[in-house]
Amino acid sequence: MAPTEFATVASPIVALAGVGLAIWALVYSKQSRDLADKSSTDSTTAIGLAEQSNQIATDAKGLAEEANTISRRAEDRDTERHDVEWKHINIDPGVYELRNDGTDTAHKVRVRFCVDEWSAVGESDLVRPGEVIRAVIRDAADEFEREMVEVREGRRKQKRDEELRERDPYMRNWIVNMSAPVYELPRTHNVGYRAVWQTALGSPKDAEENGLEELADHDEYD
Repeated sequence: MAPTEFATVASPIVALAGVGLAIWALVYSKQSRDLADKSSTDSTTAIGLAEQSNQIATDAKGLAEEANTISRRAEDRDTERHDVEWKHINIDPGVYELRNDGTDTAHKVRVRFCVDEWSAVGESDLVRPGEVIRAVIRDAADEFEREMVEVREGRRKQKRDEELRERDPYMRNWIVNMSAPVYELPRTHNVGYRAVWQTALGSPKDAEENGLEELADHDEYD
């Protein structure tokens, strides 16, 4: 076969081979781009997962530190020294105080003073050693005034009876024990308090006391 004829026959074959190679190159190029895109996506996903993992680790560390702090605070509260002792004082009829006779400060103090069915509340952010918290029960003061009227009347009546016995010997035996001295009768009331407060570290505390007491010394206010 002559060179010219060979070239004529070979040219189409070469052209077809070139087209095939071009098609293969295009396919390979697309596959490469797809792989590159997938690799980029996987890389982005991996970075996101890594960041999420780091955030979870950071959160876990924060929670652990918070738990340790809470645990330490609870332990500190359990072993905290706290010396608060309340002394109940009646200042005047209807006026009541609690004095901190301890050596530590009471925080966020709230006290309900009670006399029979009457009550009043005293509050203070801080009650230091030696300081007091006070409340006034107006009804208790009014009750004391009513009692004092009866006491004074009873004393006057007793004094009249004693003078009558002294003036009239015949009535001495007859009038004995005829009128009991009203002011000597017991005049007690259910007096008490309930106090709630906190320590310096926030531990809750409470105390209460109830008993029968006079509203005040009647002889002192006569």
